[in-house]
Amino acid sequence: MGSHNKAAGDMFKAVYDPDADGKIALAQLVDAVCSETEAAGLITAHTTPDAHHTKYLDTEAVAAIEAGDFYVLATGEAGVILLSRGALLTVADMQVNAGTGTTETPQNINDGSTANNAHWDANGEYVEILLDGYFYATEFRQYGNLSNTAGDKFKLQFRNLDGDWVDNTLNIEFLDAVQWSDWASLTTPVWCTGIRVVCTALEGHAYMNELEVRGV
Repeated sequence: MGSHNKAAGDMFKAVYDPDADGKIALAQLVDAVCSETEAAGLITAHTTPDAHHTKYLDTEAVAAIEAGDFYVLATGEAGVILLSRGALLTVADMQVNAGTGTTETPQNINDGSTANNAHWDANGEYVEILLDGYFYATEFRQYGNLSNTAGDKFKLQFRNLDGDWVDNTLNIEFLDAVQWSDWASLTTPVWCTGIRVVCTALEGHAYMNELEVRGV
């Protein structure tokens, strides 16, 4: 990720002019993010609060970054700007944007109904759900379909701030029952901007009537 060493005033004018709708796009925020290592070297110690606010000490700021409570939004002559990581992912958050991808009817995977399904007929086909923000996810469940057979499997990938899809939870069986599975933990809790379901093993065809992912 790149570093933006601009003065604070210049940064806000050059990078953060809102769009016509008055909102700052996620892409604008991502473009300004630099690495934790770069930030650690730019934090200046402030041992006493001034009249306006309490400032982090070097050690406090670095600890907050390393703990994952914040990521670095930008750096400049005025110091380091930290942005809260985001919020716990809710099912409602993941239903804002319809699923897309290479499967048949990918939009059915997060439409809030268990009556319709997304349908895989080849390994590597996927459904992806893009999120309107940066969220923390810890667990998932699926609503199954009787047409699934033993050996049909998928993996969950999550999109990071760089836009890369990263493997997380592997070798998950498509549920061959008309019901919700139990909530299952992800292999690793993750901050993400998107969710992808990729078919990895197929005996014939695979189906999922609904997917839910959340952070708890």
